[in-house]
Amino acid sequence: MQDHDPYSPPQETQSSEARTVGRIWFIAPFILCFLGLLFTKHYYFTGRVLIACRLWQYYMIEAYQGFPSLIGTSLGGPENAIVTIVALHLGLSVLPGMIVHGIRWAVLRSRRSP
Repeated sequence: MQDHDPYSPPQETQSSEARTVGRIWFIAPFILCFLGLLFTKHYYFTGRVLIACRLWQYYMIEAYQGFPSLIGTSLGGPENAIVTIVALHLGLSVLPGMIVHGIRWAVLRSRRSP
């Protein structure tokens, strides 16, 4: 019988490998959708003007101006449209990740059952 060497690195378990692969099935569609949305053309009303630009350009405009729509305004309304835009951007990016991860879960579950 061989003793376990306490200085050896821990063995990678099948469960942790499955979790890592499962996360990839969520992260890959999330990133693809997130990046895809950055390059779509949208129209944003900032309270004073209507901006027609790519989403990444809108983020840069807001950052360059110091996020004026977040300072000194209450939540909601066109005054702080950046909050709504970021929430929609993240929400629409999470949705495909959840769908693909759910499909993967359903396929793996159907393969396990006899």
